[in-house]
Amino acid sequence: MKIRLTAAWLLLCLLFSFSSFSASADTTIYQVSGDYDYLPLADGTISLAKYYGSDADLTVPAELDGLPVSMIADGAFSWNNDLVSVTFSEGIISMGSGLFAYSTFLESVTFPSSLKEIGYNPFIGCDSLEAIHVAADHPLLEVKDNVLFNRVEHALISYPSSLTATAYEIPDGTESVSTMAFYGNPRLKTVTVPASVTSIERRAFYLCERLREMNLPEKYPSMASEAFFGCSALESMVFPDSVKSLSTGLFRNCKGLTSVTLGANVKLIGINAFRGCWNLTSITLPDKVTSLNAGLFADCRSLTEVNLSPKLAVIGQSAFNGAEALQQIELPETLSKIEREAFYGCRSLTELVIPDNVSVIGENAFYGCISLTSLKLPASLTLINRGSFSLCAGLTEIVIPEGVTHIAEEAFMYCQSLQRVSLPESLSVMAPDAFVQCPQAVFSVPAGSKAEEICQTLRLTYETR
Repeated sequence: MKIRLTAAWLLLCLLFSFSSFSASADTTIYQVSGDYDYLPLADGTISLAKYYGSDADLTVPAELDGLPVSMIADGAFSWNNDLVSVTFSEGIISMGSGLFAYSTFLESVTFPSSLKEIGYNPFIGCDSLEAIHVAADHPLLEVKDNVLFNRVEHALISYPSSLTATAYEIPDGTESVSTMAFYGNPRLKTVTVPASVTSIERRAFYLCERLREMNLPEKYPSMASEAFFGCSALESMVFPDSVKSLSTGLFRNCKGLTSVTLGANVKLIGINAFRGCWNLTSITLPDKVTSLNAGLFADCRSLTEVNLSPKLAVIGQSAFNGAEALQQIELPETLSKIEREAFYGCRSLTELVIPDNVSVIGENAFYGCISLTSLKLPASLTLINRGSFSLCAGLTEIVIPEGVTHIAEEAFMYCQSLQRVSLPESLSVMAPDAFVQCPQAVFSVPAGSKAEEICQTLRLTYETR
């Protein structure tokens, strides 16, 4: 018997590079038998951790070193460019996820009838797969038109990327589309989902770059995070009133998405839900949306019209970061907080009235809004944060409202057109570089105020009022 101290963490990183999996170095000492690494289990069986061989036609044994194989770990046969055909021996009862990920020459797999449990899509990136074999009376799995299903959970497990059809109708009776089930399919343009489907799991259609149309039932299934991540040909989505939330990153990097209609009952939209939707031009948010989560419309380069909820209270971090075509936006009176980098790089934004109820404007919130020429700050503001209005090169005048006590570092840095700045009597602290590279700025201050003292100390050009 041999042992191997593996770099298993590297294999995991490769296998899960398309997910949010976070791997740290794995110093587990695996036992070695021929081309296999394995771990002994408490019940006297073993878990097959990794196959390192170069066989084209492989039969996975029922035992190693006299110990029965009961489990196959995640990615055990991944990134193997020698495998063509694999047959599993009977006795194996559990298999992990991504078993054959990116084994690009794999053509045929036969699963054992002893199998009782399997993880998500075993065939990610298996572009040569031609046949999946399971017994007709298999207790867990069934194959329909070379698509793998979990018959117990009524779930579609894997639609292999080797299939050549451009349209697919998920069979009626299917209840869920499993995690990464259609991952990276290069051909599908249309998918029809039956009414029986109640859930579309995480990254189910991840990077299906030619997918243009999802025919969904009248009652939409739940859609987990990043279900349509990178579906760059998807053009439009209409959500009925039955939908109450959209998950994190749901349409992230759907660069072809031009139109989204949200039902009246949508209340929550997850982080980065529309991030990177380059061609999205307009969106209307339902009245029940009270917060815009982080990165919601970040990098939506063509977004020109946003109709916010009249009940909106918070605009989250980087919500409109990089929305470079956005020229104007009406902020509702209910708004109380604009988080850091919320409008960072909105280079076309020309005018902005920030409602008086806003008490927090985060760091770099409006950094690089170079076309902004008109700005009204809220009466409830006490702090102007670091970099909040840096590089707003079009600003010519700014009135800092009474109540502001602190102007932080680089708050108005590189506002090179700024000519007049009115400072309030309430001001007690202003960073030396708050208005750095504002060569034309003349400050108006109350006579005898702390603001006048600050201008004297910093040798700023000022006049009293």
